[in-house]
Amino acid sequence: MAKKQMIDKMELKEWLLSLKDFTLPKLDDFPTLDLYMDQVITYITSKLTPLLDKEDFLTPSMINNYVKGKVVNSPNAKKYNKVTIAQLFFINLMKQILSIAEIKDILDKEFIEHYNELVTFEESIINKNVSYLLNETNLDDKQKLYHLALNLAIEAEVKKLIAHKILENL
Repeated sequence: MAKKQMIDKMELKEWLLSLKDFTLPKLDDFPTLDLYMDQVITYITSKLTPLLDKEDFLTPSMINNYVKGKVVNSPNAKKYNKVTIAQLFFINLMKQILSIAEIKDILDKEFIEHYNELVTFEESIINKNVSYLLNETNLDDKQKLYHLALNLAIEAEVKKLIAHKILENL
């Protein structure tokens, strides 16, 4: 096996293993003190590093735009409370799948009451998929991994389309 292929396989397996016990913070896990923007970004980045690529992380200008667009609550004395941190957390997870308008609608509809339920569901989906990949998939078989990646991408696209249609009709 070529050195690059071996490193890629190890990186995939290491990444999957890092997700095996991955948890997302529940509301009670968020800092009890309000945080400044840089602290919010650092906190969210530290919790989502295994799930997102670096270019997908929040930036100060993104947060400012979400506040201006009334997608998230405004800071109080330049500090963000746990509800706003949860909103930003959710946005960072969903912005690749849902439009900001769809996310705003979700955040406007009793989001905070369902936040823990949503992250528990996400953890369950991560755990199910990671377990399958580690236990049922031969990480050495590049052809099967390629087909699996295509199948997952197609499935994600179909589910994304369905989610958009459901949210559009609510």
